[in-house]
Amino acid sequence: MGILTIFQKSKKEIESFIIATGRDLGCFRLNEKREAIFAVGSLFDLVQMTKKEYKVWKELKASRTISNWAENCINNNVVSDEKEFEQIKLKFKNHRLFEDWDKNSILQMKEHNVSKNGVFLNYSSKEDKWIISSFFPKRSISLNQEQYEVWRAAVGTSTIADVVKIVANTSNNNEKNAIEKVIRIAPILVERDLWNIEFFGKAEKYYANEKVIADTIHTEFFDSNSLSANTNIVSLGDEIGYESTSIREKDNMLIMVANKVVTLNSKEHAAWVAFRKGVLTIQDSKEIFSVQLEEMISVVKMLMDKRVVMKWPESLVANKQFVLSVGPKGIGIGTKNNKEYKILDVTNGEGKFLPYEAYMVWAFSHGYVPIAIIIEKFKMNLNYSQEDASYRVTQWVRLLLNQGLVNLTIIPDNPLVVGWKNQR
Repeated sequence: MGILTIFQKSKKEIESFIIATGRDLGCFRLNEKREAIFAVGSLFDLVQMTKKEYKVWKELKASRTISNWAENCINNNVVSDEKEFEQIKLKFKNHRLFEDWDKNSILQMKEHNVSKNGVFLNYSSKEDKWIISSFFPKRSISLNQEQYEVWRAAVGTSTIADVVKIVANTSNNNEKNAIEKVIRIAPILVERDLWNIEFFGKAEKYYANEKVIADTIHTEFFDSNSLSANTNIVSLGDEIGYESTSIREKDNMLIMVANKVVTLNSKEHAAWVAFRKGVLTIQDSKEIFSVQLEEMISVVKMLMDKRVVMKWPESLVANKQFVLSVGPKGIGIGTKNNKEYKILDVTNGEGKFLPYEAYMVWAFSHGYVPIAIIIEKFKMNLNYSQEDASYRVTQWVRLLLNQGLVNLTIIPDNPLVVGWKNQR
């Protein structure tokens, strides 16, 4: 069949630009015949796919138009004919796994969360490039200034519309130029696995009627007057970049939490990173930094007052008012035995092997959904009691955070605050 005869459709559809959405969960399970079933996630819609459908989604990530996508699938022998492609395309459309991508549609994408993969490593003044860690292959990716600005804008619980605002604010662009820049660069970041775009729809329907102001929630988790050596601490928020425009002056780091920008000095940032990467208690951090307990407690108090760390209980007794959310990071490779699951972390693409339960918590995670909903989904899918589900999710979230596979954040109740410029 000739490529030019694949579609007898309107010129508008064939020439419309598109962008792939969904988060790569890898091989979700093996069926009774030991055939791999893959999954791509958007909110709780874990779209299960055959190997062929999964390859079609991979081709989608590298395509810019419907016709380009079809040609790639045909030329690479992913599908056999037009009919097969159309069937898969319809399935993807029904699950919102691609969207129109133009200046009119982009500002309407207020129900698409964007998260970035990779971390900033260095700036090369010689090449004027920003160096970002990557997944495939295990080496860094160089971004020019425009690409870096768009990549970095996917912070916290940003939507596509938020990213446009951030790019306009931080790059001294007007909205028109910011839209053009995001339209041009975002597909490159999606193709390189440096961005995940997930449709979450009216996510507030899960908690809006019971939601309270984020700054006043569960004050016991931010009670800095009851800290002790054995207090368990976790970090909240997502790194934006260093405050200074000079790469040599790495004194202040900017963190986004609950749509607010928080500045941490070098000592505070070091402690924030430690609690994120596996340090469990204040006593543990005291020994790592070789300081007195009183000094370490003082640092933790400052972080707690800024709402970038919180106490972490053995089991979260969470309801829908508890607006803590778990934002997933990384790329799923999946399982070969239905028991152990491999995920590539955001730091250097190292494979992290997780048991099934931890993988399911990661798969259900979303920056716009409170952790109580994850516990509910976990309980329903794995047939645990409420008490057991709460305990297990609490423990698995801590593990995922330490492995670099999630961020913890507070779901914002206010519009995005953009208040930084030109950070690296």
